[in-house]
Amino acid sequence: MVAIDHTYDAGQVEFPGGRVEKYAMPPFTAEDDDPVILKAVDVRVADTRFVLEELSRRVRDRRYPLPHGLGHILDLARIAMFGHSLGGATAASAMAAESPIAAGANLDGSLFGPVVTKGLRKPFLLMSEDADNKPSWPEIWPRLRGWRRHLRLTGTRHFSYTDYETFMPQVAVRLGATDEQLAEFVGPLDGTRGIDLQRRFLLAYFDLHLRGRRAPILEGPSLRYPEVRFIGGVG
Repeated sequence: MVAIDHTYDAGQVEFPGGRVEKYAMPPFTAEDDDPVILKAVDVRVADTRFVLEELSRRVRDRRYPLPHGLGHILDLARIAMFGHSLGGATAASAMAAESPIAAGANLDGSLFGPVVTKGLRKPFLLMSEDADNKPSWPEIWPRLRGWRRHLRLTGTRHFSYTDYETFMPQVAVRLGATDEQLAEFVGPLDGTRGIDLQRRFLLAYFDLHLRGRRAPILEGPSLRYPEVRFIGGVG
C-alpha cells in the first residue's frame, strides 16, 4: 500500500533533506462549488498522478531504486485507490481524469467537480456513515456505469473511517468525554466491529477487482453483517 501526504493540506509533510511544510489551507466551506475545495481536489489529483508516475519510474530505474524488495512486490498493472472524506473525492476525480486506477473506493466523502456529472465507467465503491447527507452521491449514482455499491454502516459517523475509531475510545476518559459525546463523534457501533467491517468489505472489493476473486459479501445483505446496508441495490 502507498499513502500520499498532500503538501500544505496534511498537518506536516517532511521532504528528503529534512524540510517540513505545515498545513496552510485557506478557509473553506463544505459547499460543492467552494473554489478552495475544488482547487484542493485538483492538486490532490495532480499529486496522485505524480506519485504513480514516480513509482513507475523508480521501479524501472536502477539508479534510483525503491527500498529493497519493494519494487518486486509492486504490481503497477493493478492499481486501486481509496480514501476518506476529501481523499475519497480525490479517488473519484483521479479516476475521472484517466489516471491508471482500476477501481476506487470513497469512505464517506462528498464528491466535487466534473466527476459528479461525468460519472465513471470503472468499479467504484461508496461506504458511508449512518446518514443521508451527501447530495453528490445520489447525483453520481446513475452515472456510475461500471460495477457499483453504496454501503451504509449502521451506527457510524464521519470519523468512524479514521484512526479516531481506534484511539478515541482509549483516551475518552482522559479527555473528559462522556459516552454520549464519544458516540456522537465516532458513532455507537463498537469500534472493533466497525474496523473489522471496513477491512472485510474493502479487502473483498479489491480482491474482486484486482485479483478476480469472488466476493460473496458484496453480493447483497447478509445475516452475518447486519450493520451493512446496501443502498440503491447491487447494480
